[in-house]
Amino acid sequence: LALLRVKQLQIQTLRTPASSHSMGVCFRLLKSDSKSYSFAILRLPSEIREAVCVLYLLLRVLDLIEDDLPLPWEVRAQYLSTFPLLLQGHTWTPPDGTLPEVIEQLPIILEAYQSLTPTLRLPLQAAVTEMAHGMVTHQRATGIAITTFTQYNQYLYSVAGIVFVQGAELMRAAKLEGSIPIPACVAMGAFLAKVDNIQDVALDLSSARQMWPTQVWQDHGIDPIDPLSPDAVVCLNVMVVDALACVPGCVEFLASLTHPQLLHAAAVPIVLAMGLLVELADNPEVFRRKLKPSPSHVCSIFMSCTTFADVKRLLHSYSVALT
Repeated sequence: LALLRVKQLQIQTLRTPASSHSMGVCFRLLKSDSKSYSFAILRLPSEIREAVCVLYLLLRVLDLIEDDLPLPWEVRAQYLSTFPLLLQGHTWTPPDGTLPEVIEQLPIILEAYQSLTPTLRLPLQAAVTEMAHGMVTHQRATGIAITTFTQYNQYLYSVAGIVFVQGAELMRAAKLEGSIPIPACVAMGAFLAKVDNIQDVALDLSSARQMWPTQVWQDHGIDPIDPLSPDAVVCLNVMVVDALACVPGCVEFLASLTHPQLLHAAAVPIVLAMGLLVELADNPEVFRRKLKPSPSHVCSIFMSCTTFADVKRLLHSYSVALT
């Protein structure tokens, strides 16, 4: 029943009209890039829906430049460093070759950005600027691997925490919420990113991309090249505990929200991530393949997170399962 209800909501949500041609292109790009994110974003209050869509696409372009373009790092770093200038009207000169559609359509995304009110553009500009700077700084400081937990947290602030910091500013600018403590915003981004990095460890190690701090392997005398070692689970559990340290901040963030749609949008990914940690903890299968929640479970959580009391109950049940 939950699966059917969510499917009905998805159909209704994907018909959400855009305010302009450029925003319509952004909606289409969002839907083609991520079904889950498009569903969540298009269900946001109308006051910030389009701004969040544009923000998602701008950050997606940064992510693709950082990780996926087949260019030397020096060239990608130059694109990242100058990217914030595009929001001020500078001309975009794309690299040669075949590009992902979201990058090809960047001029249209920038047009949609300029159509937003100045009050809404400001948090987007801050998020893009800090993320681009963080990506460049991280690569120059650490190369491919992140060495310490301090570096790990600094990088995650730049690519995840800042999104929630400026997202909170966006909600405040739209007069949907009051001020939310910055540490709580940072905790939201860090928690989701840390769970993702645990979930994706098999893929990351197979592609020689180490998102876990090398410190976690070295402290336990384990070679990340051989993650199937029985002792690798010790490192896994260290990463799980590290992620769990963010949960109190996430609860503070959720408790600060008063708008029902915003609470639901923020709570669902947090509850899903907490439930996923239950499956990932102490599970050596994490090093072999990516573990995902079932569609029926996702739909059940989606329908269950209607009030803060619901959210606290679900988070508590997962906390008990992890003890």
